[in-house]
Amino acid sequence: MLTQENTLTIAAGAAVALIAVAASVHFLKPKTPAVAQVQKTPPPEPEFLVLKDGRKLAYHIYPPPEGPVKGTLIYFHGLPGSRLEVELLLHSVQDRRGYQVVGIDRPGFGQSDIDMACTPASFAQNEVPQLLEHLGVDQFSVAGTSGGGPYALACTRFFPKSRLRSAATIASIGPIHAMGGVWNAPGPLFSKLMSFMMTGLPRSFHVWVLRMQDGKIPKLQPSHFRGPDRALAEQDPKVIELFQNSMEESLVHIRKTADNVAANLIALGQPWGFDLSEIDHPYIHIYHGRSDINVPYQHAEYMAAHIRNAQLHLYDNVAHASIITKAEIVIENLAKDAQEPR
Repeated sequence: MLTQENTLTIAAGAAVALIAVAASVHFLKPKTPAVAQVQKTPPPEPEFLVLKDGRKLAYHIYPPPEGPVKGTLIYFHGLPGSRLEVELLLHSVQDRRGYQVVGIDRPGFGQSDIDMACTPASFAQNEVPQLLEHLGVDQFSVAGTSGGGPYALACTRFFPKSRLRSAATIASIGPIHAMGGVWNAPGPLFSKLMSFMMTGLPRSFHVWVLRMQDGKIPKLQPSHFRGPDRALAEQDPKVIELFQNSMEESLVHIRKTADNVAANLIALGQPWGFDLSEIDHPYIHIYHGRSDINVPYQHAEYMAAHIRNAQLHLYDNVAHASIITKAEIVIENLAKDAQEPR
């Protein structure tokens, strides 16, 4: 049980922890000397869709490098994150199976306009159909990482399986409200504290933290990561650059969008607008690392147990960031399932 003293301790550390949670980094040990920096590649400029209500939705299409387009994959970023997170997903993928991958800035993130009422359900029923129509896409697949997982699952709930061919969640947060709330959800105490800092603190506190940060993300180093994530960052400095790019783009307009970003954080701990039991789709894969302390693997187990036909993939010695090393498997299964008859 939390005492008043413990609660104050949590609040005092939340300014740093808020960034650490969503960025998959943990400022728990002294930093080691910086490693040599790789040459930074300028990120691509976004394209924009003007939605029916007048808001702008930013996105970018990553075409398949190996040949013609054979399918469309809509990708939902984590928190914080942006359309540029697609580059992190694809970094270790050798064969995209003909997918063009569409990265979207959700409302209030990156270059997209604000929508304070955005939920996974509303986004799947409003923005996603309009984007598909704009792109001239009928059949598609979806994937969502971390805080983007609920948005991918929302699509499996609200699109017919004849259109939505396959789906994947990657290190996704589970429905905390359905798992009994932050303190009753499965996982270690540290993960519960992180979830509380994201979803349990007042929106006004998050807004204050975000505006105080003013969109400035600490320069990431391998020492900011732990366990398998740190090993990956030390082995491949490009991973750090891609993380940095996506997070910086995510908060680029934070002075104007802090309220929306805070609302999005808190919304992950609230009902998503659908129940997992309502999902009826034959091709959903759930990927998670057993060493993930940001979102413990028990979230994946819970979702797999409550979604009909969901296939669970758990990996030893894989954590929240290093799950991207399984992206080749994710893309392969998405493409294979998309070809299955309905």
